[in-house]
Amino acid sequence: MDISNWGIGRIMQLPDYCFGRRFLVSCTVQGGDAAAAWDISEVALPERCVIWEMRAFCDSTGVDLTSWRMALGDQLPATTAIMDGLEPLINGLGIQGPGPRAIDMSFEGKLIWNRLRQNINAASRRLIIEATGALGKTPIVTVGIVVSGVPRSIPDMIVE
Repeated sequence: MDISNWGIGRIMQLPDYCFGRRFLVSCTVQGGDAAAAWDISEVALPERCVIWEMRAFCDSTGVDLTSWRMALGDQLPATTAIMDGLEPLINGLGIQGPGPRAIDMSFEGKLIWNRLRQNINAASRRLIIEATGALGKTPIVTVGIVVSGVPRSIPDMIVE
């Protein structure tokens, strides 16, 4: 059954198995010594997609990392001003302020969100992360998100 004309609210109520294959999109960046550094994923996100899980890890404790940010974009930023102009991956995630917001890493150096089921319009852009290390520190940050596309058709038996 064709569901391409359904609203996203109705599509998001479908069972998990209707969303098809899930895949990992990730970035790893070595935070600069009191300066920002960036990485962009090799794989673009689907046009419309669902984020199922997100995990972020830092190779050291959270105090070595000033902050990190996530956004969607087509090219690797060269300055924080360029990063400031990108669309946040998840609106509202991070410290209050303009997006993409700065996210504090936990003291253990990891953040894990399971069962998100977060719908985003990625417009085939890629994941970008920015990390800024504390003075004299160059922490490595890895972010991975598990995503799937949004279904356009489903078996008829699901709606019956």
